[in-house]
Amino acid sequence: MRKIINKKSTYSPWTTEGERLLLYADVMGFKSRVATRSHKQLKGEILDFRSAWDAKTSCLKLGDYLKFVQFSDSMLLVVQGVDSKMFNLLTQAAVCLMQTAMEKGFPIKGAISQGLFTLDNEKLLHCYTNLFNIMKMRVLGRVATAFCYTLLHAHVYFVKR
Repeated sequence: MRKIINKKSTYSPWTTEGERLLLYADVMGFKSRVATRSHKQLKGEILDFRSAWDAKTSCLKLGDYLKFVQFSDSMLLVVQGVDSKMFNLLTQAAVCLMQTAMEKGFPIKGAISQGLFTLDNEKLLHCYTNLFNIMKMRVLGRVATAFCYTLLHAHVYFVKR
């Protein structure tokens, strides 16, 4: 298991492959939402969710260390490095994501991982070596509760330090 690095780091530019922390989150029950709502209704709910989350995290995005990608019911939050500063930023964003999800009635589950990540928005390429492992853990259901517990405790730990 890799450890969070506690030293000042220089971060790889977003346009190059780099070691990063990533949170993968998935809306639970999305298939049911699609089956019971019109396209217009569903789009409105997703846009409302996204607007609320963007408003909560606007201050976290100021340094361009945090990126958010959403495709339908799957979300990726990525930070630019793997040190304690980046872990703190990711957990703060994740707490905002969970608060927004609870406020807007979107149950979510997810996991945090570390590995090489490529972000190429021009080509819409988001390549992450550990994404399969995150999705496998999510499918097996081992992280839904641990995810909430870990985020809340990690956030408290890094904020109070």
